[in-house]
Amino acid sequence: AGTLFRLEVETTPPEFSLEQEVYTVNQGGTEVLLTVERTGGSAPASVTLGLANGMASLVPPFAAAVADTDYLPLTLQQSTLDFAEGEMAKQVTVTLLPKTGKNLPNKRFTATLSDPTNGAVLGPVPQATVNILADDTTKPTVKLVTPAAKVNAAVPYLLTGVAGDARGIAKVEVVLNGGPVIEAALGASVKPAAVPFSLPLALPVSGGTLIEGVNTVVVTAYDLRGNTAGVTRKFTFIRRMGRLIVNRFDHGVYFGNDPEPPQNLGVVTFKAANASALAPYWATPGSYYSDYVPGSKGVVTAKPNKGFVFARWFGSPGDSVTDLGPILEFTTREGGGMLQAEFIRNPFLPPTAGMSNIFNGVITPVNATPVENDSHGRLTGTLVPATGAFSGQIQVAGVTQKFAAFFTGLGQCYFVAGKTRPRQITVGGWTLTLYLDVDEQAIQVALTKPGGLRCEGLARRALYDGKISLPPQNLRNLGAKGFFTFATSADGPMEMSRDEMPNGFGIGTLTLDLKGNVILAGTLADGTPVTCSSALVAGNTLPVFCPLQTPGAKKGVNGGCFGGEVVLAPTEFDGDLQGEDLFWFRPAVTQLTGVTPAALATQLYTSGWPGGLSGRIFGALYDPKLTLQAMLDLLEADAEPVLRVQEGRLTDMVDVTSFSIQGNKIVKDNPADKTFDIKTTLAKGAFNGVFTPNWPSPSSKLPAFRGILIQGGSMVSGGYGFSISNAAGDLDPESSAVFFNRLND
Repeated sequence: AGTLFRLEVETTPPEFSLEQEVYTVNQGGTEVLLTVERTGGSAPASVTLGLANGMASLVPPFAAAVADTDYLPLTLQQSTLDFAEGEMAKQVTVTLLPKTGKNLPNKRFTATLSDPTNGAVLGPVPQATVNILADDTTKPTVKLVTPAAKVNAAVPYLLTGVAGDARGIAKVEVVLNGGPVIEAALGASVKPAAVPFSLPLALPVSGGTLIEGVNTVVVTAYDLRGNTAGVTRKFTFIRRMGRLIVNRFDHGVYFGNDPEPPQNLGVVTFKAANASALAPYWATPGSYYSDYVPGSKGVVTAKPNKGFVFARWFGSPGDSVTDLGPILEFTTREGGGMLQAEFIRNPFLPPTAGMSNIFNGVITPVNATPVENDSHGRLTGTLVPATGAFSGQIQVAGVTQKFAAFFTGLGQCYFVAGKTRPRQITVGGWTLTLYLDVDEQAIQVALTKPGGLRCEGLARRALYDGKISLPPQNLRNLGAKGFFTFATSADGPMEMSRDEMPNGFGIGTLTLDLKGNVILAGTLADGTPVTCSSALVAGNTLPVFCPLQTPGAKKGVNGGCFGGEVVLAPTEFDGDLQGEDLFWFRPAVTQLTGVTPAALATQLYTSGWPGGLSGRIFGALYDPKLTLQAMLDLLEADAEPVLRVQEGRLTDMVDVTSFSIQGNKIVKDNPADKTFDIKTTLAKGAFNGVFTPNWPSPSSKLPAFRGILIQGGSMVSGGYGFSISNAAGDLDPESSAVFFNRLND
């Protein structure tokens, strides 16, 4: 049996189409010839041609042509076009009704095909516009906006300008460097005398395109009647071969009462030689871009809006970046860069109304870092809550150094050093780094040296501003202030003997004001004066750090220090002021002979304690209105006072009891007794005097003592002080402890 084959042929239906989309007739013309073409078939078929009034427009300027006024409608016979078999085109003559005169407008109407028969369809041009152009012999205008005489730009570079004609612009042609004619794109306008045009110019791949160097461009504008005007410009083109894209990122940390994370927290600016202004970047909403010439210096700056601060950067803008915090300086590179700035709601405001903007904290060694004067210090400073700017001071290793810095919204610190913004600075041989913990409202302090040496501290925010918040009433006894007296004791490591360290008590006063600021002034048990200022932080804690002058050295040479943390908290037994684990460093010196103050300072504890003594501080609010008799608990009839001096160079304890206290008066049993003397300055809580020692070779001058009176706390009330031995010819004097209180206490 034979094989059957089926052949299927896909056919395309015939199409009716007007020959062209636009037919043009000049003013005064009497007819226009329209051509209708058939393609894709030859069988008999028909199509209908209709005319309709046109649409008026401002640009180009056209009025609507109206039937029976500007043209005659087609008759039924004219509008029905019957194509015989094999007939492929028909022409239809449309009669125009010409007008004469000046200043007539352009007019237009439309011709439209419809209702094809016998399987035919409408083709690609089912409708055409018939333009009737008014008389016009005036040349159009043309102005070239860009390029200027010198251009720094990326490619493609956009040529732009404006052309105009009262009767309408037809086209604008561009010839670059003698190359082919290219038609520019016409833009939208509401004025026929100002029609924008543009054309992208690319780098050379063939003749007549943009080149780096000198270029010549010729621009010609044509109006609808063919009148022309041209402009020629030479320009030098420098190619921008890089693009920087920048964006804002709004940090997701926000307060719970906000309905959504805040937006538009800041802006980013960019400057570079031969760079374009930042413009919206179409590919990424919210982003901006700038094109530049590689190899130039670029600067980006993050500028937060009110209530917000800069947090950090993401990405890389170019090469050789210098990080200045919210400012980045860099070298622009070929190919460009991408950068994102992050902003955050201002975290620098005090978390509680009335807290101060002052920060204060003590620095101590950690890990295996040697415990010595050089590894102890203090950081203080004031934060500007609106910006995060910080003006501070650090004391360490005998150096006091002021600095300026600022914190980002995430707590990173940048120091201000001339035109640079380093993340670290050098102080006393240490490298200082700061970080603001915005949650804890504290500044983390780190000092480092090679070899893993490290010291740390926490500078906390002061509690009181003196207006909205005040120190508690139980820490104030003089109206607006609190006045405390205190004593300190010291102890050394097990390998130190008691004659290598002071046995006496350091003494002093502490004054607290309404802002929580404190002035501490006193004298340590070796006679070294101490003074420093501080402020109360969390828990009414007082960070204390006092640089100490090196014995025998000039003023300002500080080889020792005293400090730690003191807590102001009234207690029944321990008074109103307590502190444990205080530190006290005194350097070893070369002993000098003689009796000058400098020489005497070197003879006392010449070896010092460079490895440090640990200490304790205790004290209480002091009321100068109390009598001395009441302070020392001597109101009972049989109560007797005693001045006791012990340890140091003394061979045994010395008790002075041959006196009594009546109110504020100290009355000797024998007024002529010259073996001792006791005086008081009750307004300051101080006492001083002389006594007769029992050490060998006493001096002709009785040794002096100094002390302080402490009123509060049953375990600490009384008088405490120190006395420096003055045995004849003794080049190694020592400090003795002094007590002034009730006998048998």
